[in-house]
Amino acid sequence: GLLRAGVDAHALDTAEYDVHQLGRDGFTHAFIALHGRGGEDGVMQGALEQLGIPYTGSRVLGAALAMDKIRTKQIWQSQGLPTALYRIVTPINFNTTIASDIIADLGSPVIIKPAKEGSSIGMAKVHNVAELEVAVTAAFAYDNEILVEQWWLFSVTKYYRLFNLKRQIAFMITKLSINPIPLNTCVRHPLPMSNVSNYKPMH
Repeated sequence: GLLRAGVDAHALDTAEYDVHQLGRDGFTHAFIALHGRGGEDGVMQGALEQLGIPYTGSRVLGAALAMDKIRTKQIWQSQGLPTALYRIVTPINFNTTIASDIIADLGSPVIIKPAKEGSSIGMAKVHNVAELEVAVTAAFAYDNEILVEQWWLFSVTKYYRLFNLKRQIAFMITKLSINPIPLNTCVRHPLPMSNVSNYKPMH
């Protein structure tokens, strides 16, 4: 990818590398390839902005809002966009009575999602009150806000475009059916990067 294009790029594991060293180690740009908390929720973006290092992807507010499933849905609703009905639960307000009310209001099945986790972490599809209680209790290990959402069945076509300032890097269309994919399945869609040249930060 970047190395084949002649970019002086170095892979860094942020679990082992102090990002405050970036400037001192001579890095001038950051290509973010992180997933989940700390990587795509505005935290890394904020750190890089404080360091004055341009980076790829969304800026702090966009990253933080997009990572927060509840706030994202609230923004959609404010713009009149259709979204599955949902309830928000916390350790303080969740009990068997609330679980029963949720199933009565939303129907079955429902999907459990920690509000600010990535991918399928802490997620579960449940069909009744007992399963809901178990799944929500388990999800509290990841977040104090849990999204309980109607399970919708549909197909979606996703369009991915990634640009630098002058050249389109990748274009891909993926059509997938939401229902048949188990929650523990990771579907990867590699982006061909062989045509990258004159890399510039997309910031």
